Amino acid sequence: MSLDDLEFDHARAAVFDSLADGWDERVARPSTEALSQLIDLIEINGKVVLDIGSGTGVLLSAVTSKSPAKWIACDLSQRMLEILRERYEGKIAGLEILKADAHCLPLCDDSIDVVLCNGVYPHFRDKRRALLEIRRVLRPSGALIINHFVGRDTVNRIHGSSQNEVLRVDLLPPACELVELLRSIGFVVPSQTDTSDLYRVVASLPSEELDQW
Repeated sequence: MSLDDLEFDHARAAVFDSLADGWDERVARPSTEALSQLIDLIEINGKVVLDIGSGTGVLLSAVTSKSPAKWIACDLSQRMLEILRERYEGKIAGLEILKADAHCLPLCDDSIDVVLCNGVYPHFRDKRRALLEIRRVLRPSGALIINHFVGRDTVNRIHGSSQNEVLRVDLLPPACELVELLRSIGFVVPSQTDTSDLYRVVASLPSEELDQW
C-alpha cells in the first residue's frame, strides 16, 4: 500500500458519499440513553474533542447540552459532513467540520483532549498507524474511546456481507487484541467491553509526569 493510499482513502470516501443520503434511515440509531451514557464517560465541557468518523452526526444529539471548547467532526465523506453541517451548525458549541483521514490528521501535536471513534475503527486500513496518529494529536492525559453500539459479531456480519467490496474486509478485532495494540504504543487501558450488544475500549495517555518518570 502506497503512502498516497494511506494519506487519504478515496475508495472508502466514495462508498460513504454514496451511502450518506438515507444513511440514518438504513442504520439503527442508538437510544438517547445510550448516546448520553457514552458522552458522559468523559468530561467534555471546556475540552477539545475530535470525533473521528462523525458521519451525519450521530453523537451530536447528545452534545447539545454540553459546552466543549471545540468539537471537531472529522470524516472522509464530504456528503456525510454536508448533512452534519445542515443539522448541527450553530447548535453545538465550538463545532468545526474537518474532511480528513485518520491516518494523516491535519492537526497539531498535543492539541486534542478527547478522541471519540464511534462506529469507525474497522474502517481504518492500517490500525496501528491510525492509532499512532491519534496518539500524536492527543495531549498528555488525553482520552480515547473506541465504541460500537452493537456487538463485534454483528459488526463483522454486516461488513462481511456488504455489497461494497471495499467494506467486506473492514472487520472488528476482539477487544483484547485492540487493547494489546493500544498498550504497545503507550496507552493505558482502564476499561474494555466486548459483548453481544456492545463493543467499547476506553484508553488514555499517561500524564507528562508519568512520561518523564
